[in-house]
Amino acid sequence: MTETDDAIARAVETQIKPGLAAVEASRRGYLQLTRLMAAGVFGFFGVIALLLWALISIYVALFVFAGAFVFGGIAAWALVRFYRGTARARIVPPLAEAIGGMTYKRSGEGFDARAVAELGILPPARAVLAEDLLEGMHRGTGFRMVAMSCFARSSGAVRIDGRRARAKRVWRGLVVEVDVPVAFEGPVILARDRGAIGRWLGNEPAAGRGLAPVSFPDAAFGDAFEVYAADAGEAARLITPELAASLVALSKARPGKALAAAFAQGVFLLTIPLPRGFLDQGSLFEPAERLLDRIPAIVRELTLPHRVIDYLMGDRPGPLL
Repeated sequence: MTETDDAIARAVETQIKPGLAAVEASRRGYLQLTRLMAAGVFGFFGVIALLLWALISIYVALFVFAGAFVFGGIAAWALVRFYRGTARARIVPPLAEAIGGMTYKRSGEGFDARAVAELGILPPARAVLAEDLLEGMHRGTGFRMVAMSCFARSSGAVRIDGRRARAKRVWRGLVVEVDVPVAFEGPVILARDRGAIGRWLGNEPAAGRGLAPVSFPDAAFGDAFEVYAADAGEAARLITPELAASLVALSKARPGKALAAAFAQGVFLLTIPLPRGFLDQGSLFEPAERLLDRIPAIVRELTLPHRVIDYLMGDRPGPLL
């Protein structure tokens, strides 16, 4: 075992396991509340639906009953998020401390998610949400990582920045920021190559911002990424042949996922789409002790910036997640 493995094992024994009783009590409370809420919602709406069936029509009754399912589902999901937040607060900070060189906070405060969205490397969005901020150092290089969601206008309602907004999630994933040791103006955009049909159907990520396509002699890199920059010379200075090879390997470490990147505001940014939430652990229907089984996966998620930096420095640490 490495020193990091020993530190993680000690954190589990001395900090995480002693707190599981409180997490289990929280789980049982949220589960009981979910059951009571479900009984109340479906009982109330069920009575209303039966009255409407008798007085108006079965179609109106079915519509009302469908509304009960929607309302109940939203409320139940909110309780699941509350429980997972409780579990995350008990598990993630000790693990981040044990891994070393990083700090964790639940909110994304201090990370400029709007600036990332405006680079054009993510789908167009009217609102963005950043949370689960990790900050740290690896191999002498500073990094930050957040879980980020992009929302477009929709008929649904979500809570963003403390306000309710009608929005639909159009992208969910991680944004990794890595410090760049050389000065540059930027931005330099590295978008996933969409092919001729994709370029014809969609907007260029740099359209209307004074950025032009930049070609590179590396065929594998050209197949993986499209590069846009205001200064082709600066793009060539930043994307050296060694870095181009590392970026190709990095794209292959997450096959089938549309990675995009940029040099902007003094850092290198990498966006990694995810099919589910980041650091989501715990189920209302499983004892809190089962959270211990998730610790290896949580550690791997927390150390993702390490593997990104390893790739950028020429190593090949394997899959990102």
